[in-house]
Amino acid sequence: MREFARFIYPYVVEHKKYFLLINFTVILQAFVQVNIILKINEIIDTGINVQSPVTQIIIDGFIILISLALVEWFLNLTMRFGSVHFSQGAMESIRRDFFKKMQDQELEFYSKETVGQLMERTIDSVFQMQEILTWGWRIILLISWLSIGTFIAMWTKAPVLAFFFLLIFPIIILVLVRSSNRNAKIFYNTRLRYGELNEVLAENLSGIRTVKSFGREPEQIKIFEKKNTNFSIAAFREIRVRAFLRPGMVFLLYLGIIVLLFIGGAFTQLEIITVGNFIAFILLVIQISVPGRFLGDLGIAIQMANAASIRLTEIMNSEISIQDEPGSIELEGIEKEITFENVSFHYPNSETEILHDINLTIQVGEKIALLGATGSGKSTLINLIPRFFDVSKGKIKIDGHDIKNFTKNSLRKHIGIVHQDNFLFTMSIHDNIAFGNPKSKRNDVIKAGQIAQAHEFIVNDLPNSYDSIIGERGVTLSGGQRQRVTIARAIITNPDLLILDDALSAVDPETEAKLQGTLKEVAKTVTMIVISQRPSSLQFVDRIIVIDEGKIVQEGSHQELLSKPGIYQKFVYTVENQVKFIDWERPSEDEVIVPKQSNPSKGGD
Repeated sequence: MREFARFIYPYVVEHKKYFLLINFTVILQAFVQVNIILKINEIIDTGINVQSPVTQIIIDGFIILISLALVEWFLNLTMRFGSVHFSQGAMESIRRDFFKKMQDQELEFYSKETVGQLMERTIDSVFQMQEILTWGWRIILLISWLSIGTFIAMWTKAPVLAFFFLLIFPIIILVLVRSSNRNAKIFYNTRLRYGELNEVLAENLSGIRTVKSFGREPEQIKIFEKKNTNFSIAAFREIRVRAFLRPGMVFLLYLGIIVLLFIGGAFTQLEIITVGNFIAFILLVIQISVPGRFLGDLGIAIQMANAASIRLTEIMNSEISIQDEPGSIELEGIEKEITFENVSFHYPNSETEILHDINLTIQVGEKIALLGATGSGKSTLINLIPRFFDVSKGKIKIDGHDIKNFTKNSLRKHIGIVHQDNFLFTMSIHDNIAFGNPKSKRNDVIKAGQIAQAHEFIVNDLPNSYDSIIGERGVTLSGGQRQRVTIARAIITNPDLLILDDALSAVDPETEAKLQGTLKEVAKTVTMIVISQRPSSLQFVDRIIVIDEGKIVQEGSHQELLSKPGIYQKFVYTVENQVKFIDWERPSEDEVIVPKQSNPSKGGD
């Protein structure tokens, strides 16, 4: 319960208007309910003790009881109104803050967390708090204030009954609290297993094409069945706790009521208390037992909310790995150069360096290409410029200023990136392109589409042109079409630096040639970094940087590098001659390129 209390406190403060309304109406409701019973007590005792006709007493009492009942009805209605607004408002705020926290996190965070787990926390864990926030909290308040009112009423009428009430009822509450604390791990484990099940499902649906391409459906079913079984086992344990806790708490409650009624009946026979006192005592106990029957459900709701709070707190309290430095300023633009000074990098929780002592200067308006084998560090290098990760050693500067001196948002606004993963949102082509610049008008979107060589297929092939809705990840488009739309999305931001990370790999040669022509026009005012494994994409750049094992090993124009023995020359020879079974060992300085052919009969690949 402590974890839930700490977690929910800021949202109680945020929605204090409805929270205070609930508390105020519950206090009044408990006061009215106790006074209704005390009035019944008074009418009975007066009727028994007064010998004259009691018609007027009954009429007066009836009017007062009806009035109190109407007041109690109105208070109950108001309390429920406040509960709904408080619970829904608090859950909306929790989802808002959780989503904002995920948006603030950097790529390092998403390399450790899975989509399934995050989905479970965002939706299911927040939903688990609904019961405690909607009705659980007002039940706690009502039982608390009714208990206080009952004790005071008993103390004024029959102190000895108040003593026994004070002795028995706290025991029931103590059992509830202890059982909640003891079973918290079971409820937390259920949420964890549910997240793992979501994780498998989300990954399978995202990669369904890969699964089918390799015929891995049976293996995926086995993986899902294992996670599904783990969740079922955890859920069964939780249900077993529920099955014992709910009737167990009701049994304890009724046992306490029976004991109190037995004591009250004995005291009535001994004339220690009046008949009216005894009837009032019965009604007070019944009054508490009505919400008290929900103690078992309340215990379950508390445990579920506590487990959900722990799951949410783990994310909400996680540190944001990359933050704006104190005193950071807005980047107004890239005017001169981008400089890498002795830059090295290794991923968090790893000592293996991906980049080693990179020294590189890129002039404004220059077009450079990065070339290297898979895992050489090309994509890592470009991810350091917008500070998706921070360098482990050295500095990256823009116009002589460390990029850490600029705010992240202003830095990234001047950089347009087309990633290898050409993700498109489930919305129109127009909105996907304008995603990079929401203030863009239709003419701006069309212009960006034309530059990216996407306009023709958008207008001619799609049913509603730029208003055509595409599916998640752009599944209704071909790979080349997706790439062109994402290029348009980057261009529309009017970036100072445009980064194309293997962005032309799915584009046909004819379209690539046209796209290079339009990009040359754009590149007159824009600095450009291209990552590609296609020689045709490298010939229009000013300079090619060859990276191998995290180091710059060659640098120069296409013609310069082609004339020198080295990785680039070997790469071009391999691609242009479509040589297969190449041994990609790094050549020596004076090595004549004669690619080693593996023997296919021996299974070379």
